[in-house]
Amino acid sequence: KAIPRLPVVLLNAHRHDVYQWSFAATAAQVQPRGSVSFATRLYSPPEAANNLEVMFAAGDAERPKP
Repeated sequence: KAIPRLPVVLLNAHRHDVYQWSFAATAAQVQPRGSVSFATRLYSPPEAANNLEVMFAAGDAERPKP
């Protein structure tokens, strides 16, 4: 199955978005029950950020509300 870009969201203490970006995994596809490594880095995160989410849902999936 093709791997879409992975979205990352940095959240503040109230779970509001303070910064977001996306990145590509190290492989373009993964087999069912397979695994793929990934890494991303943000050199100067906003001071208000104290949590992060990496989402693995398909394309238009909406992030759950806190």
